[in-house]
Amino acid sequence: MSPHFPRTPRRGVTLIELTVVISMIISLISALFVSAKYYREASDRSACIAQISQIQKAVRSYQNLNNLTTGDIIEEADFIGPDTPFEQALQCPSDGGEYTYLWEVPASGVPFAFCAEYDRSQGSVDPTLDHTPENGAAW
Repeated sequence: MSPHFPRTPRRGVTLIELTVVISMIISLISALFVSAKYYREASDRSACIAQISQIQKAVRSYQNLNNLTTGDIIEEADFIGPDTPFEQALQCPSDGGEYTYLWEVPASGVPFAFCAEYDRSQGSVDPTLDHTPENGAAW
């Protein structure tokens, strides 16, 4: 009779376990890419709205300094260029798109600038990426 030795379990990882782990890692990475795209779009939207807000503040400052009233014309040379609020024309951080300006002092609550490609009143390229400020009442 041969002596029976207790059988020791094999050490290592089976092919099925390895496949499951790799598939979980791939699914987590794909979820990361999808959410990173969403956060980038949201960040660009916030930066665009912040720039529109800065433009609005510059217009109100220009209006106060020059005793302008609602409807008075603002020339581009008074607003964009050397020794003006903006050295060069601002662009949307999302895609480098241009802003559309009213070129007159707007009424209270009306923005002076709009993101040309992502503005709901102008027929946005993609309505889900709308860069129109949600509350411009204090503007």
